[in-house]
Amino acid sequence: MNNIVVIGIGLIGGSIVKDLKKIHPDTKIIGVDKNADHINEALASGLIDEKGDLNAVKDADLVILSIPVDVSVDLLSDVLDLVSDDTLVIDVGSTKLDICKKSRTPC
Repeated sequence: MNNIVVIGIGLIGGSIVKDLKKIHPDTKIIGVDKNADHINEALASGLIDEKGDLNAVKDADLVILSIPVDVSVDLLSDVLDLVSDDTLVIDVGSTKLDICKKSRTPC
């Protein structure tokens, strides 16, 4: 894994990134978040290597959606349109039905 994009650098996204950094210290981690404070804090603390926007997913090996489920559902189509066929996209939402429907995945 060379590039990981985490959309949502709050408590859950930040926790995942912290562990990923331990396991894969050479992996570049790009953070995407509407909240500038979250991004700036993650960047200053070394949690992420750079801040990005949605277009960062184009070069990602792994995309982690760590945002509220309703926002994930709205954003999922855009993410899937941008990523390569080899990119793994996961979410950390507590419910999957709407996400499955949106991604046309059998539930």
